[in-house]
Amino acid sequence: MGEVWLAQDSRLGRKVAIKVLPPEFAAEPERVARFKQEARAAAALNHPHIAAVYDIGEHDAGVRFIVQEYLQGQPLRDLLAAGALPIKRALRLGTEIAEALGAAHAVGIIHRDIKPDNVFVTPDGHAKVLDFGLAKLTEISVDSNPNASQSPTLLGTIAGQVMGTAGYMAPEQVEGSATIDHRADLFAFGSLLYEMASGSRAFAGRSVADILSRIQHEEPAALAELDAKLPSDLQRIVSKLLAKDPDERYQHAADLIVDLRRLISAVDAGTAPPIGESGSTRRHPVAMLVGALTIAAVGTWFGSWFAEGDRTTGEIQFAFDLPDEVVELPRGLGSTLTISPDGQTVAFIGLTRDGRRQLFRRRIDTVGSERVGNLVSAANPAFARDNEWIAVGTGMSRYSRLQIDGGEPFTLCDVCVEGAWGDDGNFYFIRAGALWRQAPDGSGRESIFEPRPEEGLRYIIRPVILPGSLAAVVEVGNLTRGGIAVISFADNRVVTVATDGSDPLYAFTGHIVFARESSLFAVPFDAATLEVGGAAVPVLQNVRVENAGALQADLAENGTLVYSPAVGSSGTSLVIVGRDGEVAKVVGDRRNYATPRVAPDGTKTAVIVNDAGQTEVWIVDLRTGAQVQITDVGSAVSPAWSRDGTEVAFGASEGSGFAIYAVDVDSLAVRDLHTSEYPILPMAFTPDGSSLVFVELSPRSDVYALQLDASREVTGVTALLETEATESAATPSFDGRLLAYESGRGGRREIYVRELATGREVQVSTGGGMNPAWSRTSNELFFRNTEDLMVVSARIHADPTLVAEPHERLFSAAPYWFGIVESGYDITPEGNLLLIRHRDPDSPPDRIHVIVNFVDRLPR
Repeated sequence: MGEVWLAQDSRLGRKVAIKVLPPEFAAEPERVARFKQEARAAAALNHPHIAAVYDIGEHDAGVRFIVQEYLQGQPLRDLLAAGALPIKRALRLGTEIAEALGAAHAVGIIHRDIKPDNVFVTPDGHAKVLDFGLAKLTEISVDSNPNASQSPTLLGTIAGQVMGTAGYMAPEQVEGSATIDHRADLFAFGSLLYEMASGSRAFAGRSVADILSRIQHEEPAALAELDAKLPSDLQRIVSKLLAKDPDERYQHAADLIVDLRRLISAVDAGTAPPIGESGSTRRHPVAMLVGALTIAAVGTWFGSWFAEGDRTTGEIQFAFDLPDEVVELPRGLGSTLTISPDGQTVAFIGLTRDGRRQLFRRRIDTVGSERVGNLVSAANPAFARDNEWIAVGTGMSRYSRLQIDGGEPFTLCDVCVEGAWGDDGNFYFIRAGALWRQAPDGSGRESIFEPRPEEGLRYIIRPVILPGSLAAVVEVGNLTRGGIAVISFADNRVVTVATDGSDPLYAFTGHIVFARESSLFAVPFDAATLEVGGAAVPVLQNVRVENAGALQADLAENGTLVYSPAVGSSGTSLVIVGRDGEVAKVVGDRRNYATPRVAPDGTKTAVIVNDAGQTEVWIVDLRTGAQVQITDVGSAVSPAWSRDGTEVAFGASEGSGFAIYAVDVDSLAVRDLHTSEYPILPMAFTPDGSSLVFVELSPRSDVYALQLDASREVTGVTALLETEATESAATPSFDGRLLAYESGRGGRREIYVRELATGREVQVSTGGGMNPAWSRTSNELFFRNTEDLMVVSARIHADPTLVAEPHERLFSAAPYWFGIVESGYDITPEGNLLLIRHRDPDSPPDRIHVIVNFVDRLPR
């Protein structure tokens, strides 16, 4: 908001406060002009109960500073920290505040942020209202501690944007109405008078959602419930001030002032009957809860919470910008955001300008986001049920646990992905398509649900643990958006929820929410009986869903949804990128692509296209962009060209298991090559065509080769890498001598190269590595490092010893999708890279949206 200075003004002969506004303030000329007009009016008021404005500093761009009266005393908030004020003092201060409002309203100034923090009480006991003429352009900033003292702040006035402080806002402010007038100030004054007289806030709750919903739909507790000795006329005055409909409130401050003065006279004379003797009280269904929070409606220069309300459901939507240091929410790395179970804190992964994936947090009652810890390759955050701890994926195959307030992380598990917490305090995670459980300290680790191919669960991912920690809702399949199921830990039951969809959430209203394309669907579900209660219905559109199905959304236990919307054109793009990182060409249309493989002649690529959860192999001409589908299996993954370019091998589901097939690119005839009970992914053929290297995603995830005869029939299977560690993404060099692969040995995925003839090995990456791909003309190896998200290359020498040169950083990997197991890109014969770009460069920036009371829209 800028800075406040104290100075001695020689003209006035007194000390003044100088509020220095930030340079960004001058960004909107219309606002500046309106601000100057209102500030000059405030300066001319010269009212004894308004903090005087002496001067307005300007330059060509607009207002630079405000010179205000220097006040001694204390904020009204500090006085209220001790509880209710004596009734005479409350009424006299209230009358002075009302007089200040009346003077401002008479010259067309609306305060819009009346609250205890904007009222100052001088040493002689008089009220001074702060920030008249300034509030229309100020931010709401209230400490989550209801007793904290806060400074006057600048608050935006765009129509449709929430303005005010949550506990003192009028219903029309909550709704973001464009027709807010002086009667909103009178509603806020009613909340203030209620608090001064009773010591309790008129509208309080556990969260912002509670407070705003109560303002719109409920009445505050009757004053008689709080203090039966208060004057009965005070209840009448407060009730009129707090009317939901502005037409039912006091229409002018002058009428209010008359009633307050009459009540003061009656109290002084001892003739004001207490509420307890008036017989006019009634009870209201509002519990007075500790702590009032705020929704920050932030001015243009702060990023913003934009909001709109639904009077029928109490639903309120906000959005906020990412911090300046964050470029985007990373693509292709699973879910990047989560919300604490109590709905108060949003945690998200931000890709910073230096190319690192950092964990950030933002409370919904504050402005600005903060870094959490120093993780540089964070992904898939998941809040613990206590709202204080968070699990974060690191290096793509490890989870760490740290406090949301910061501190040193410690490792939860290695070779584990897609973690979730149960209400039993345990941490659950996926390893090789199975669900595992362990205590937060890593003890008691056990596999609790293995894939069940015979029941359609060949591979499960993205678990959510249901209440009681006796079942989990999961996504079926791997990278295929294969549907939603519930698995029971007690009796191993499998309940199908939806045959098409991805990345489930659970609502404590008894619903399972999941993604289809870019929409959220909801299904009623009984977590106790594990019974589906109806058909899936759409509940929210335009939500970002990654190529492989990861949903950028999360749902708190209090019914608040946080999500990132889909921006720009849907899908992804195939792009050819030079070693310098410059995009040389965009190939074809935007679609949901994965795992491109350049044909031996370099003129086309085989690529997976995901349409509505059905994954097929397509051929895309790199010269013209023309596309043709060559498979029809619905679950194709990981294509690999034969060395003569006549066939493409691919993986897919097969009955209750998995298979590798080969499809002739001309006749489209398909033949079986190999089957397994585990997912199997073909990687690449050896240069002589005698073998097809593939990865079997068993619990150990090892690398094998199919031995082929001259007619390409399989003659046997050979283990190339069969260790206790997890190996994946293995690919042979184009001279056939070397095998590059990922391994999770040591707890972090790194790139290694093995000489096939001798078994000699060398570690190539340091600080994490994924997705190896060989140059076609030399033993240059490309890969993506996980420490700072760069595409890098290293030259490998095999004679006389196996040596990897220090790798060279080429360009940022952040804009591109790289895959989790198989390499999500390839190298062209010319030495360029064929990559999958996440977003259109012209897309608007990422934002995070919040919907409080989202569950109100779920089907009953």
